[in-house]
Amino acid sequence: MDSSQATGAFSQEIQDYIGSDIFPAFAANGIKYFITVNSQVSAITKMTVRNYSAKTGPHGLQLVELASAEDAIEWLRANA
Repeated sequence: MDSSQATGAFSQEIQDYIGSDIFPAFAANGIKYFITVNSQVSAITKMTVRNYSAKTGPHGLQLVELASAEDAIEWLRANA
């Protein structure tokens, strides 16, 4: 998920939905990693992403936090 240019925040309901429905669906479909590219422009967005990303572990997903989309592509090339 690339939030590098994002501003603002998801509502708590959306964050809860991501944790209760989206991450379990990812895991059920064999997804192992959740990669985030942190916002460069909004502290609120960074906090929101951190809040719902923290819910990856209970569903068996490994959280990978990177500084740019380019870093994410390189990480995937090396680790996928």
